[in-house]
Amino acid sequence: MTTETETEAERMERVPGIIFADGPVDRRARVAGTGIDVFEVIKGFKLMAQDPVRLRAAYHWLTQRQLSAALRYYALYPAEIDARLAEEAAFERGARASGGRIDLD
Repeated sequence: MTTETETEAERMERVPGIIFADGPVDRRARVAGTGIDVFEVIKGFKLMAQDPVRLRAAYHWLTQRQLSAALRYYALYPAEIDARLAEEAAFERGARASGGRIDLD
């Protein structure tokens, strides 16, 4: 069972190959050795009907170990990643609705 109070260090120990990095507004789980956030890999995975072969082909520059770390992190912390995906989807909808104009105020 995972908890909200689990530290980043505990999560990195639990899922080797994951680090945490500052994003534009918060800290995010990231695939170690890359600039790719876990939510980005999972977004692709979901768009590919959760097909690991297609995911591997789409992220051909990542090792199997890196992809597996992202998938394992998602398996353990789905609420965190799903919330990030929902935020990203809302942002994209807002950008499309405004014709690409983004109000930062």
